[in-house]
Amino acid sequence: MWDATRRLSGQSSLCRSRVWRWRDPVVVSDVRRAMDKYQRHWALMRDGPAHEALLLVRRLAREATTDAELAALAVTLMEPLVDMHWHEIYADLEDALERSSSLRRVLRGSILHIPQEIEDELRARAID
Repeated sequence: MWDATRRLSGQSSLCRSRVWRWRDPVVVSDVRRAMDKYQRHWALMRDGPAHEALLLVRRLAREATTDAELAALAVTLMEPLVDMHWHEIYADLEDALERSSSLRRVLRGSILHIPQEIEDELRARAID
């Protein structure tokens, strides 16, 4: 797995989102703890039914109580889910983004590896 915490702290050139560019070591530590909390769900993002995985990410985003948890969700769960299954969940993801401000924040903190036109459409829906 890549060093997501470094990217979230703003120390990596991969960081395109201004949502979570932290440099505070305490915040980075909080993100690492949150990533550990969500890591157990990673297999569902990869192997499980994509629609169920999206429902889980939406629920976890709604239940997240800190920015560190939202950042960890972005890297640990949202990125692999969208990267691997965007074609299966595209319509449901658009709908979920319209309904959930916390899910929009999670998407804004994600770096996606999908066709640019699809990413542009999703990012347009992730604006508050």
